[in-house]
Amino acid sequence: MIEKLTIDNVECVKRLGLKLNANFDNLYDYSSLNEGVNLTYVLIVDKSIIGFIHIQQLIDEVDIIDVVVDEEYRRKGYGQRLVEFVIHNNLGKRIILEVSVNNKAAIGLYNKLGFREINIRKGYYNGVDAIVMERK
Repeated sequence: MIEKLTIDNVECVKRLGLKLNANFDNLYDYSSLNEGVNLTYVLIVDKSIIGFIHIQQLIDEVDIIDVVVDEEYRRKGYGQRLVEFVIHNNLGKRIILEVSVNNKAAIGLYNKLGFREINIRKGYYNGVDAIVMERK
């Protein structure tokens, strides 16, 4: 089940985010994860939050900021479910994201879901290049 982040779920999102990036606390204002253009959805399996997707939803474009799935649940289609949820709920909008050139699994998933490379951001992730991808 995918649902909008609530205040009760913020600690789970924080825990998952810190697994992804030790600097996660400094990147997010948890009080604004569902304000303005910011939207965060959590993926719940067996009553536990195992992942989330954070987007910025603009008038005609959606930026996927983060897709996070707990390590023990990866490669089981949960990340795909989160991205497909965003696609389905934003039909007709351009969707863009950045992904590390080293994240081959994510690149494969995004290609499978119809994203294509449009640019490279040199050194975007602490010296590692990022691929900018879009889906129209």
